[in-house]
Formats: sequence, structure tokens, C-alpha cells
Amino acid sequence: MKNILVTLIALKQYIKQYHWQAKSYQEHILADKLEEGLEDYIDETAELSVVVEQTDEHLQAGKLLAEAASILPEGADSTLRQIALLLVALNDNLKELKPKSGEMGVEDLFSRLSNSILRKIYLIHLQEH
Repeated sequence: MKNILVTLIALKQYIKQYHWQAKSYQEHILADKLEEGLEDYIDETAELSVVVEQTDEHLQAGKLLAEAASILPEGADSTLRQIALLLVALNDNLKELKPKSGEMGVEDLFSRLSNSILRKIYLIHLQEH
């Protein structure tokens, strides 16, 4: 779950960057839509990770931020394209992490988060075409 949390934190920062660099009203609104609900998913993921892992040692802000910074994509792609890549990677991570039997809260979170990711990828696709 820590990888999911780190990716969500990285994604939030990348969306903020896109928001700050928006050159049109349409880009600004898209950034708002992409960021929508993200803070709640970060919070819920962190809280559930404490329950699942039975520790909160992995929730040190400095370490989480450093790990999030280390996974931010670099390259010539546009910021929006890099956001899409992070969303796809996050969705792939959700598919790989199968909640154990009895972890209904985790299963519910993953399902809702996956649906949100797919909607955000769709919005990016609309913007790019």
C-alpha cells in the first residue's frame, strides 16, 4: 500500500504543476478535475495502510515526499502526458495488489480509486484530441 500512497502523492504534485502552468481556461479546469478527490484518496490510503501493515512507521513525511519525488517521470513528454503515465502506473499497481480476504476496506478503496483513475485518463484523452 505504501507504493500506492507514494504514487498518489507524486501524482498530486504533478497535477499541481500542470495547474500552475495552465495556459488556458480549459487546462485550468482540467487540472481541477484531475485533482478532484485526490486528497481524500491520499488520506484514506494512509489510514488503511496503518491498519493493514499494523504500523505507521512508513508515514514519515520526509521519506514519503522523497520517494514521491523519485518516481516523478522525467523526459520530453508534456506534463499532461506524464500525469497520464502516472495514472496508468497507479492503476497497474492496484491490479497487482490483491487485497487479502477480509480486507474489505482496501478492496473498496482500490475499486473506487481505479474507477477515478480511468475517468481521469479519459479526461486527458479528450484534452489531447
